[in-house]
Amino acid sequence: MGYIVRPIRRDEWALLEDFLYEAIFVPDGFEGELPRSVIHDDPKCRAAFEGFGTLPDDRALVAEVDGEVVGACWVRTTDEYGHIDSVTPSFSISIYKPYRGRGIGTAMMSRMLDELLEAGYTRASLSVQKENPALRLYERMGFRIVGDGADETEWLMVRDLCGHEISSATLESADAIYRLVQTTIHAVYPDCYDPAVVAAFSCLHSPDVIRADIAAGKIFILKVGDRIVGTGTVKENHIMRVFVLPEEQGKGYGTRIMDELEAIAARSHSAAVLEASVPARAFYLNRGYRVAGTQTWEIEPCDDLPATTLVYEVMEKEL
Repeated sequence: MGYIVRPIRRDEWALLEDFLYEAIFVPDGFEGELPRSVIHDDPKCRAAFEGFGTLPDDRALVAEVDGEVVGACWVRTTDEYGHIDSVTPSFSISIYKPYRGRGIGTAMMSRMLDELLEAGYTRASLSVQKENPALRLYERMGFRIVGDGADETEWLMVRDLCGHEISSATLESADAIYRLVQTTIHAVYPDCYDPAVVAAFSCLHSPDVIRADIAAGKIFILKVGDRIVGTGTVKENHIMRVFVLPEEQGKGYGTRIMDELEAIAARSHSAAVLEASVPARAFYLNRGYRVAGTQTWEIEPCDDLPATTLVYEVMEKEL
């Protein structure tokens, strides 16, 4: 399924009322249908959409599939749920049910966070019901819980926008990238693969290979301050070597790297492909990748480790 994320048009502003109603969390076990009046009777709900476009901080993106708007992500600094102060944009996000779980929400939020960062905002906020599974998405995007929201059923979450950047790698960063890759492999892969496979992955990402890919302009790094915490490589539409330091995982850095690599691939290709490691498989599925097939890697014996065969999945995503 292909989709595009784009700025909302003026004639689509009214859709935000529909998407806000769609976004209301309904807990398991609830029977019946919520009356639409709930978003009009609650001042904080109304503040999320009434008069949208009239305030300087109003921003909105929509996701479109086959010409139909299926999701929206917007921010305001009005006194809505998730509001902190008059300078911190608060998120609202909603996707029609048939299109959920396909990476659309992540794509919209990532782009909005980038736009807010470029516009000079230093943080963003949101409110989420404590039972809402979307909490996991927001945590992956780097939001952290700072306390209760409007009441004890909600969390108030904040995401700092400054402090990290993504850029092309230089040869001066080759050693740091190599150490990052090797540290991540040896910390994460032994839980999923036998020692021979771990050793083969380690050899695959050698210093010479990394330097060659840097020289070709294929490797990108994500830095927090002066520290490289993540990296990824894209060759044409082939995404590979996506690693985030173990202690930095779960902060949205992998998502940010993938957004960049996919955007690069999309300049000249309609789909991205990658080989999925076991630890990253769920992450790619959540981004909308599908299994396109399998391949076999015959690993030669090395030192005291026996020969082995690794069967891995090749995944694809329309861009």
